[in-house]
Amino acid sequence: MRIILILSLAILIILSLIFSRLFEKLQLPGLIGMLIAGILIGDSSGDYFYHILNNNEYNILKWVFVNEKVFQFSPEFRNLCLIIILFRAGLGIDRDNLKKIGYPALKMSIIPGLFEASIIMYSAHIILNLPIIETSLLAFVIAAVSPAVIVPAMLNLKEKGIGNKKDVPTLVLASASIDDLVAISLFGVCLSLNLNSAGNSYDWVVIKIPSMIISGILFGYLIGLFFIKINNLINLSVVYKFITLLVTGIFLCHFEKISPFPFSSLLSIITIAYIINDKDKLLSSELSKKFNNLWKFSELLLFSLIGAEVDVTLAFEIGLLGLLIFLLGLFGRSIGVWISLVGSILNKREKLFCVMAFLPKATVQAAIGGTALAVGIASGGLILSMAVLSILVTAPLGSIAIKIWAEKLLQEDDDV
Repeated sequence: MRIILILSLAILIILSLIFSRLFEKLQLPGLIGMLIAGILIGDSSGDYFYHILNNNEYNILKWVFVNEKVFQFSPEFRNLCLIIILFRAGLGIDRDNLKKIGYPALKMSIIPGLFEASIIMYSAHIILNLPIIETSLLAFVIAAVSPAVIVPAMLNLKEKGIGNKKDVPTLVLASASIDDLVAISLFGVCLSLNLNSAGNSYDWVVIKIPSMIISGILFGYLIGLFFIKINNLINLSVVYKFITLLVTGIFLCHFEKISPFPFSSLLSIITIAYIINDKDKLLSSELSKKFNNLWKFSELLLFSLIGAEVDVTLAFEIGLLGLLIFLLGLFGRSIGVWISLVGSILNKREKLFCVMAFLPKATVQAAIGGTALAVGIASGGLILSMAVLSILVTAPLGSIAIKIWAEKLLQEDDDV
């Protein structure tokens, strides 16, 4: 059985690598190739061939498809990927950089995501007839933008000197990182409310949400300071520091499940990373390199696994209705970006570029899209399908739009 599991993972990884390289050759995000590779040899594809082939033919072919044992560790692996994402994002938040970019970056970090999440939450409630408490999960799964698409695109523009006069790529980079953190944190709060909703009153919810936020930030702040103190006292190698931090993140996620008081592990992890970056730039840089290296492999398995788990039949069933909800959310996000930039030094074309740059989705959706399904929430399969749909639609379109329109919209001498 262990050999079958290893073989299944090997096939998934190799196929994901091949498809990733093919899509990169086409100037498209490689993660789309990883996702499609997962879909092709995933659960839904296996079921399809099971029904159209006889037993002998299927038995010859079935070793190609992802083994069900792989899906047993998938939730834990997605949780690990989420921890890596949060540490990478937190270590990348620079206080001086935020001060330099200023108020527009702060508004872009919060307003667009909340606009999009609110529209998705209420439109899904009306169109799909789902409880608000479940559509809140869908909303914050979809609401985050994709660092996997945005970061390389913005860094490429900075290297070419496009938009640097008004620091537009930096504005998008900083805002996108915090946008993700806001969406993930609020998803964690909504997930906790879903898991503990039975018999809880509105007053309880009002008390629990601020308590989770405050305790999460406080724990993260104290642990971050303690980590810095230990680092100054004990001369450990970077590898040990990295492992200690990763294990701390895993511990906090498990502690949240048994904690006697409301507590957000996700906010704690973000705060730890931010404190480390704020207090010790050298340590932050060393840890960032380790997390970035780990992410290269994790990303490959994350996107292929999420593709393998998606119910293609359900995705087709929600079809146009799901797409409508999703597009309404994107419209809300676009309005939110524009409102955030009112009063800034950016002209209309630069604001339009920021709207385009804030459309792609991928990383966060892959990391948390299957969480609701894993914990047994009724609409979990639908949430996962919508998450995959959002990646397939926006990641390639957003990437192409940035490449085509960046130079046209970020002309330095244009004061439209």
